[in-house]
Amino acid sequence: MYVGHLPYGFVEDGLRKYFGQYGEILNLHLARSRKTARSKGFAFIEFKHKEVAKIAADSMNGYMMYGKKLT
Repeated sequence: MYVGHLPYGFVEDGLRKYFGQYGEILNLHLARSRKTARSKGFAFIEFKHKEVAKIAADSMNGYMMYGKKLT
């Protein structure tokens, strides 16, 4: 599942805690700048079950988080 427009302070631990509410996360990759190691503002999350990913994507699309609308 792709998650875009993440707030810059929202890193791996926060993503795992937040999206872990929906189900077991197998893999999480937060895109980071090679030069600065800062978040690029998007991540890929793989859930154990496809159905969970669909539910999480549908419920979080357009959700406002720290002043940014997730995609």
